[in-house]
Amino acid sequence: MYEIKFPFTLCGHNFQCIQGDIPFFSCLQFIFAGYFICKFCRVYYICAKIQYLKTTMKKLLFACFTMACGLSSFAQSPIFNEGDLVFNAGVGIGSSLYGGSFYSTTLPALSVSGEYGIINDFITDDMTLGVGGYLGFAGSKYEDFSPGIGSYGWRYNYTIVGARGAVHYPFLDKLDTYAGVMLGFNFVSVSTFGDIPLGFGSADGSSVGFSIYAGGRYYFTENFAGMAEIGYGIAYLNLGVAFKL
Repeated sequence: MYEIKFPFTLCGHNFQCIQGDIPFFSCLQFIFAGYFICKFCRVYYICAKIQYLKTTMKKLLFACFTMACGLSSFAQSPIFNEGDLVFNAGVGIGSSLYGGSFYSTTLPALSVSGEYGIINDFITDDMTLGVGGYLGFAGSKYEDFSPGIGSYGWRYNYTIVGARGAVHYPFLDKLDTYAGVMLGFNFVSVSTFGDIPLGFGSADGSSVGFSIYAGGRYYFTENFAGMAEIGYGIAYLNLGVAFKL
């Protein structure tokens, strides 16, 4: 029995798996921290993820109905309507894919998304349902040092492709506020540099991911807006611009 180190970059944590003795509860930290699937605990991951999806969907539906029942008196004229097409472009802050003292950014978190309004007065008056797609990119490097070997590590490139759905409700004039869910896939490619010590390895972590998000677009003109979103995706916070066609 020997010790294998895995720099699991997708959630920014590190732990050591002892062959034949998998720390199940440690793996759960990765499941809820971001897009990650442990090659050793795949069964546990799937079971826990299904329960997480059920719980999250219940909370989201409850939030939608609460907003529909209790906030209608605050509504402004709808800003995002059926038939509208909006594109976002943003830069991320605080990536959910990696973190820690051994990591550095090689490519800033960048994202683009598009959304099309499909249903007006969804659940309640002035609420609009929109659907669309999401594409995000980021890159990182995990670097360590060992006497006699020098620097070594792994380079990671992340590409997230997803489908999104959101409900929009206009609380303030010119501000399009929304919340939604995304189902996507995180493609992770890995390359090494330096002399990797014997027994060290890296998990690529490519997997299906589910996330929730919320955001707002403030329109300076009829077709141009500043955009901010929080949630899980290529980053915890995305800031950028939006264009309505």
